[in-house]
Amino acid sequence: MSEPRAGSSTRQLLLVLFALFALSNVLVPVFLGKAGPAAVSAIVACGFLVLLWLGEGRIAQRDPVRWRTIGICLAIACALLLLGGEGRLFYANEDWQIRDAVLADMAGHPWPFAYLTGGGEQVLRAPLGMYLLPAIIGRGSRTATDLALLACNTLMLGLLLALASTLFETARARFMAVIVFIAFSGLDIVGTVIANSAGVASYDHLERWSPPLQYSSVITLIFWVPQHAIAGWFCALLYLLYRRGSMTLGSVAASVPLAAIWSPLAVIGAVPLVAWAGLRAIHGRTLRWTDVATGVAALAVAVPALAYLAADAQQLPSGLRGVRPLTFATFLLLELFPSLWILYRLRAPHRLGFDTLVLVTAMLVLIPLFHIGAGDDFAMRVSIVPLAVLVALLASSLTEADAQIPRPTGIAIAILLSLGAITGTAEVWRALRLAAAPPPLCSLPSAWVRQSGRIGDISTYLARTSAMPGWLHQDMPTLIDPGADPRDCWSRPWKATRYG
Repeated sequence: MSEPRAGSSTRQLLLVLFALFALSNVLVPVFLGKAGPAAVSAIVACGFLVLLWLGEGRIAQRDPVRWRTIGICLAIACALLLLGGEGRLFYANEDWQIRDAVLADMAGHPWPFAYLTGGGEQVLRAPLGMYLLPAIIGRGSRTATDLALLACNTLMLGLLLALASTLFETARARFMAVIVFIAFSGLDIVGTVIANSAGVASYDHLERWSPPLQYSSVITLIFWVPQHAIAGWFCALLYLLYRRGSMTLGSVAASVPLAAIWSPLAVIGAVPLVAWAGLRAIHGRTLRWTDVATGVAALAVAVPALAYLAADAQQLPSGLRGVRPLTFATFLLLELFPSLWILYRLRAPHRLGFDTLVLVTAMLVLIPLFHIGAGDDFAMRVSIVPLAVLVALLASSLTEADAQIPRPTGIAIAILLSLGAITGTAEVWRALRLAAAPPPLCSLPSAWVRQSGRIGDISTYLARTSAMPGWLHQDMPTLIDPGADPRDCWSRPWKATRYG
């Protein structure tokens, strides 16, 4: 009789991830200086984790994830995040001009604080899930804060990869899956060549060939917006594990409210999948009271964070987006069709459900037609969950059909995947070519108007203090005057070559 493998069960990995997401929600009222709501949220979070543990106990546990696998996943996560600029060893993309300023303000000022702006006192109101714990750990030290952010994100992304490894049975399948995942992208290089010939795109960042539409590659998400990626991939992974029979519906439902403080837009992309899973459970009479209780408890934990995110949110424009038919068709042809063609050619049985493929395809067709906010964030962020499910279906089909793929089909698939991988390769090349980003010298409002990227509406980051619900309203916050910031927010230009 063989000895059980040493490692961590999916139940344990899930509990750690949910505990970290729950902690992010509990820390929101702490950030606002509201001890009462924070205490209540913490107590409810403990009850939620107990419900989660009990609920997952009725799922038959597979072999544990080996410690070696977990270590490899953490190493992959750390390497990708380092290349994305965390830890300040490599170049960080322009979005980090704002992200660095947010983290520096949160780590460098007593909580609660508010900004003195032309619109009066305004509170930082943004998806703060990624920043809260690193700001506490590294308080008062810029280097410690940067390293804390790297460590926390490495833990989150590494555990997600470790949990995702359970979707695949063999080491070969897991290796193929992680390669497909990291390299995944649409045919941005083709779109860029076409758009560049018309003078509307450059080869510096291949994703911007079809403004205002973008479906981001995996590497782009890790390098530019890890908080959105982690939230979206968490929700997508739990849905996939549920469809495989390795997770309860309650855990899937709980992921949405708890991940919202990391990325409200990303979790919007999870709502149709969770709703579909719920309808299937109701129709199949498999819905249990523990599923409902777990979801409700997670929502209760997230109430302060959700109320915080909703403050002054009515200022954001939203609705249908006008997209030219040719732009729309070309975008879908290069971003979605290649993956669908591969899945069609493989004709592999869909362990994760053909209905799942139909649903995510419909979502990815419709998402470009809507917007929230003035920019293109809606399509980029809401697409994270369906794209993650799509790449999982792709990896699963490739690993299942591995030895049976006809040679011509295999060559065509390899060409499509290689063309897609150029997007991520270009991101890595820029990270190696340019110097590490300088630390911020200004507060968020000053960094916002002096950033070198596209300047949007700062209402996505600030809210009037008067718009905060009374039970979350800050009492005597520390006031930050952006007028006292230095003229230059960085000690040198953001983009500088690493060598000469």
